[in-house]
Amino acid sequence: MNTQSYSANPFTKNNTNGVAIELCGDLSLTNNSALLDKLNTDLEKYDFFEISISEVESIDIPFIQLMHSFEKTAKSYDKKVTVRCSLSPDIKAIIGDAGFNEKLGLD
Repeated sequence: MNTQSYSANPFTKNNTNGVAIELCGDLSLTNNSALLDKLNTDLEKYDFFEISISEVESIDIPFIQLMHSFEKTAKSYDKKVTVRCSLSPDIKAIIGDAGFNEKLGLD
């Protein structure tokens, strides 16, 4: 069974509390509930999110939807989210074919 890795490293930038979040591994529906809990906890604590996605073993549409929803929710609370992805060409192609490049900042 593939697992998801989540690490959160708090930082302060321009007197703003932020967090650098690294996601890798299995970014699929199987792990979305736990990820959502972690993101919601962080949403209460931080104003700025730098999310880095790399070393992806698997990814699916529900994960992309979750990331999009988190970004919209954070924005509604005047919080900022940036997402950086380092994905294999195969995974980039799948995401592109599904029309989700923009949602993960791949354009």
